[in-house]
Amino acid sequence: ALASASLPAACTDVRFVPSKWSPQGVQVRYAQEEDLTVLSWSVECKDCGALLSVKLPFLVEGCSYSRAFERYLLELSRCMTILDLANLVGAGWDLVKDIVKRYLTKRYSKPKLRGLSLIAIDEISVAKGHRYVTLVLDLVTGRVVYVGDGRSQEALEAFWRRLKRSRSRIHAVAIDMSKAYIKAVQQNLPNSVLVFDNFHMVELFNERL
Repeated sequence: ALASASLPAACTDVRFVPSKWSPQGVQVRYAQEEDLTVLSWSVECKDCGALLSVKLPFLVEGCSYSRAFERYLLELSRCMTILDLANLVGAGWDLVKDIVKRYLTKRYSKPKLRGLSLIAIDEISVAKGHRYVTLVLDLVTGRVVYVGDGRSQEALEAFWRRLKRSRSRIHAVAIDMSKAYIKAVQQNLPNSVLVFDNFHMVELFNERL
């Protein structure tokens, strides 16, 4: 099957151009593991040089590796680091990172907020403590549903807008004792129960003793 793009209508004199290459993650096992060399064809216009490549269904579109290879890496990425994965399959660190990053972007860049009922809000430090981000966690599924820059009230403004459009009813919000988060929740979810986590409650109690 040819790629979805097509040659210009004026291209009437064409020829088929063969090429051999080894897609990443496509291997054949005999006595030893060998790379599979694929013979691929392209259609080239003899007049203008325009080139139309053949679309190979077992490859990830626009990439040089197979769908099976991508699934294999993503499954292992649940319990292995990117460096360990790269060493295991003999691929570059950048390639493995791009596969994982593209999956995470597709899967989690805009998580659905519909149906949220119990959430937690907290901050984490990144870049060795030089930057903070605010996280919103769905306590029912464990998913991170929002990441905001900073740890102020403003870091949650985009989340409140999306939450309002989703029409979800939040019953309870678990947070630390951050004044910014307390104020943000009270302003945007006045009917929700505010829950302080045990760690900060015990820490505050110990400080008062």
